[in-house]
Amino acid sequence: RSFICTPLYMAPEIILENPYNEKADLWSMGIMAIELAEGQAPNSGLTPVVVLKRIVMSPSPKLKDDLGFSGDFHDFVNQCLQKDINVRPDAEQLLTHPFYLAGLA
Repeated sequence: RSFICTPLYMAPEIILENPYNEKADLWSMGIMAIELAEGQAPNSGLTPVVVLKRIVMSPSPKLKDDLGFSGDFHDFVNQCLQKDINVRPDAEQLLTHPFYLAGLA
């Protein structure tokens, strides 16, 4: 199997060759949120093989605590980056998250 993508954004379940579903995109959104907040995606600068191994074997990435982001933003990112796909919320659930709702106000 080969991957044609940017490995930095790949969800663990896709790397492990589980069937794709929309929750993989929510993982990617969590990675993108960290990149936008911190200026680079987690594992940037590493080789693709090392990135893939880290995504599968390491704990989920988290926002740095010292950057002053709200608790709601931290929780939103943490929800997107749940490694267990059965725990990771779906898009409908994330649309009710306080961080998302605050952006609509």
